[in-house]
Amino acid sequence: MHYIVGTLINVNQPGRDSGTRTLSPVKRSRSIGAIGPFVRGCTYKLHNIRKLPASVYEYSFREDRTGEISTLQFETTKAADEFISKVMSDTLPDYDQYYLNRSD
Repeated sequence: MHYIVGTLINVNQPGRDSGTRTLSPVKRSRSIGAIGPFVRGCTYKLHNIRKLPASVYEYSFREDRTGEISTLQFETTKAADEFISKVMSDTLPDYDQYYLNRSD
């Protein structure tokens, strides 16, 4: 579990590519509103993590300004970490490799 209760999650704005751009007569729409329950440009705090009887993990997130709480369920804590890192445009450490390389 990489992200713990109290972690601040800044939902990043979509990135802009640098370099040459190709113009097309076809207009492409881009999702600029939300990622799951998260609104871009807002900050959330990981409020609670609990394991439910159905062997899934429920993560609660509190929006910083309004205090509104959103919950999501994940099959594993690793799936939750991957989702949160994607929302934050963060890179997770490779824990599997770390523990394989560790010598006692």
